[in-house]
Amino acid sequence: HLAYDEVDVGGSGRDEAFFRLQRFSPTSSQHESFMTSDHSPRTEAFLDLLSRRIVILDGAMGTSVHALSLDEEGFRGEPFRDHPKDLKNCIDVLTLSQPDAIRQIHTSFLEAGADIVETNTFGATPVALADFGLADRTRELNLVACRLAREAADAATAKNPNRPRFVAGSIGPTNKQLSIAGNVADPGHRDVTFDEMVACYKEQASASTVPLDRRNCGPTWPTSRGSVPG
Repeated sequence: HLAYDEVDVGGSGRDEAFFRLQRFSPTSSQHESFMTSDHSPRTEAFLDLLSRRIVILDGAMGTSVHALSLDEEGFRGEPFRDHPKDLKNCIDVLTLSQPDAIRQIHTSFLEAGADIVETNTFGATPVALADFGLADRTRELNLVACRLAREAADAATAKNPNRPRFVAGSIGPTNKQLSIAGNVADPGHRDVTFDEMVACYKEQASASTVPLDRRNCGPTWPTSRGSVPG
């Protein structure tokens, strides 16, 4: 099992933080149950890798995307040419409008030595995508993002079968608060309910865990900030 620690280093953006990958210590019964369970060959390969050395996670997707210097038209691409809302800086939409660019970003991290690449889905929840009028594309965005990352990882593995590569489903926070009032005049006000947030993350996670034979890109197993790679 893995866990991410997030530490701000001068800003609130996801690219202004660094993430320390650390071993998670479950209870002895949880550990025994997990280690003795039947696993897929990919999971077995990942557990074997963890037992032998430190595993390298990729770098920041947002920074890589901004380096492309895309304008509004670039973010829209052909699929969203007539979309009614501005899409610039909606990094998740590039999965559909610029899939080759996203795949190449994954590839660049793998070529640099990453063992794990994260899907381009940090903000791909219906709550976060609603600001861009894309809530109804949540499942599609997550499915395609998984496929792109899986293709890049599989291509890297094919070049060096002795070094398998893995995909982690990225799940980030939304722009809504459950613990802080969204209206200063009403301390009890919340923009969303707990149940709505559960449904929000369930929709994203369910797309990231579709079996290989149903989406043709291999499984990932999301957690609250990252995922156990597949």
